[in-house]
Amino acid sequence: MGKARRAAECHPDRPHWARGKCSPCYQTWWKAENPERFKNRPRRPASCHPDKPVLAQDLCGTCYRRKWRLENPGAEWDRQAVASRRAYASRTPEQRREIILGRYGLTPETFDQMLAEQGGKCAACGGGSGRRPFQVDHCHQTGRVRGLLCGNCNSALGHARDDRDRLRALIQYLDRDQAAHPAP
Repeated sequence: MGKARRAAECHPDRPHWARGKCSPCYQTWWKAENPERFKNRPRRPASCHPDKPVLAQDLCGTCYRRKWRLENPGAEWDRQAVASRRAYASRTPEQRREIILGRYGLTPETFDQMLAEQGGKCAACGGGSGRRPFQVDHCHQTGRVRGLLCGNCNSALGHARDDRDRLRALIQYLDRDQAAHPAP
């Protein structure tokens, strides 16, 4: 078994980093204690994303962390991700449902009421949910829940990034193809 990690005083659910704090709180404290290190410091643009500053190795923070994870597959972040997935998988289906619904501020009762109002069908295509349960569709800008969708409709909206122009363009594309190659 691994060594037990000391908990941070600021956030007991996070591991201790330094001075009794978790990593984000320690970094915030350190920057406040050392303002001269950050004053008027020119930020060089990253080679991968010129709109973002360099974190390390001429890369922005996102690309640098992605590169680091690929180069260090057995590192702590990987173990934490696996532990989190295992903890979620060990929950009962009812507990998992409550976790997912809680992300959108729904209770199981409001979910069931929404599904009944939709006639037990997908709010977009009117079909059933298939093997998987209905998914909660929400506006990514406001967080407002729009309805319950089948997995295919929810994925299609997500891949189109809720962009009406993109969806219209896809419909026109399908119409052009159907006109050029009519079904027998």
